[in-house]
Amino acid sequence: MRRKYLFGSILYGLIVVGGMILLIIPGIIWGIKFQFFSCFIVDKGVGPIEALKRSSAITKGAKWDLFLFNLLLVLINLLGAICLLIGLFVTIPTTMVAWAFVYRRLLAQTEIVQASKL
Repeated sequence: MRRKYLFGSILYGLIVVGGMILLIIPGIIWGIKFQFFSCFIVDKGVGPIEALKRSSAITKGAKWDLFLFNLLLVLINLLGAICLLIGLFVTIPTTMVAWAFVYRRLLAQTEIVQASKL
């Protein structure tokens, strides 16, 4: 499990850095597209490549909403940092739970769509 997560993190980092080199916008898009790879490795126990594919599948059509959501999470954590860093003890767990909720919601939505196609 650790090796899968480590390899997936390295691969994700290389993808995002490669996108940033290609004029920043592709890096942001790929960062959003593959942001849930770690959830699939931990939750479903899949390998890094499969996790990236599944993350791509659940974020299809929701990238703009996810961009705004991630921007909101950054702003919330920034407010926590402004509060003498003590606010981060509240904002980081809150944003992590929100991020996991979005992952679960996208996963359920994707599974419903796939089931209706069968």
